[in-house]
Amino acid sequence: MSKAGAYKDILLDDLTVIYTGCDEELIDELKNLQSKQFRYIIAQNGSEGLDLFNKYVPHIVITDTLMPVMDGISMASAIKIKNPAAQIIMLFNSEELPYLTKAIDIGVDKFIRKPIDTDMLEIAIKQLMITYFQKQEINALNVEIDKILEGIFGSSFVIKENMFNQIKDAFRLNFPVLIQGEEGVGKSSVAFIIHGLSDRSEKPYIVLDFKRLTEKTIEGKLFGEELNTKEKAAKSVAIFEQTAGELTLVLENIDNMSLKMQGKLLKILRNKEDMLHAIKLISTCGPDLADLIQHSMFNKELISKLGQITIKIPPLRERPEDIPIIVKKILNDIIRELDKDTIELNNNIMKTLVSYNWPRNFRELRGVLRNLVLLSESVYLQPEEVKYLFNNPKKMTISKKKEKSTRTAVLTLKEAEEWAIKNALMQTKGNKTKAATLLQVDFKTLLRKMKIHGI
Repeated sequence: MSKAGAYKDILLDDLTVIYTGCDEELIDELKNLQSKQFRYIIAQNGSEGLDLFNKYVPHIVITDTLMPVMDGISMASAIKIKNPAAQIIMLFNSEELPYLTKAIDIGVDKFIRKPIDTDMLEIAIKQLMITYFQKQEINALNVEIDKILEGIFGSSFVIKENMFNQIKDAFRLNFPVLIQGEEGVGKSSVAFIIHGLSDRSEKPYIVLDFKRLTEKTIEGKLFGEELNTKEKAAKSVAIFEQTAGELTLVLENIDNMSLKMQGKLLKILRNKEDMLHAIKLISTCGPDLADLIQHSMFNKELISKLGQITIKIPPLRERPEDIPIIVKKILNDIIRELDKDTIELNNNIMKTLVSYNWPRNFRELRGVLRNLVLLSESVYLQPEEVKYLFNNPKKMTISKKKEKSTRTAVLTLKEAEEWAIKNALMQTKGNKTKAATLLQVDFKTLLRKMKIHGI
């Protein structure tokens, strides 16, 4: 059943309409409609109509254009300033046509020429009410979505006003989506949320990670390349040929994609735009695509194709006010996962968590909190224990409650290199070009080393 059909029987139940004007014939028609569908309130001029609007907050305002005391244009303007969502139908005759331009600028929703056909008026009222109920549903859905997203990502201004709205656009509109952010900020989670909220939530969800899979494997899945050229094995079923059924395709870590693969993907996106109606394409990458483009390591046109909607997830260090909310959510998840008793983090520990810069974001925070849950059974937690976990998430050993650990660690050459890279990225706030300069290596070497260490 369509939305219009679903609303058909409830549109005019308990509906309040204000008519502002002095058309006696129309008033009689409204009385006839009132007996079977809605109640109406009559105002003789715009000033009276405005007072009644403030008193009753009606669903619909019907108004003449020109009236004594205050005309319909002035009243509509005052109503829209007070409540931009108010729905107004303006009635006009031929002589009043010059006034309608201003009414359009004000935001009047519908116009009906006199003499009034009450059937047309009823249709206009129903159309506006369908819009009204749809907006109500969307607003209610937005509230629920905001609650879900706040529990995961926090509620700071930069998150609610930017990222949340971008996520809503991404699941409602069938455009390719690009999710940008540092390691561990939750790019995969955002991609799955978009899929789960979309009308494809029951359809296949396919993830191809350029950081974990070989390009040959990904090529086979995307384009149907031969998987074994020596034995001439049968071609795999190409994802980009699966236009018969809808699906969501997530290309993770596209900043690891070779130029050759970029060219093949761009060719597909240029020549098979119809395919994108069947495939919801979501890509994820780090925050430094601009650097890659500048160093001729990524195709600028491909980014414009993949990022018709772009979602940028800010790192935790840029929104410390979100950390307490995020800690609570992750902590509850870990406690359920490990089947442990609830633990309370005192203010000093929470301050320590908030003040840390979290170079690996959610991923690091989750690891630290998991260790805190495990340690809470054998040690009285202090901020010092938490700080040690920041740098040694896998090397914490405590034998007795309130007993300090013996902590000795010698870094291998590989560990030292990994530490140096992470430290440089932390000092440059994730800027790879500046980090490469700090480490005295070229940009490509830094990217290769980061790939080796899984950074």
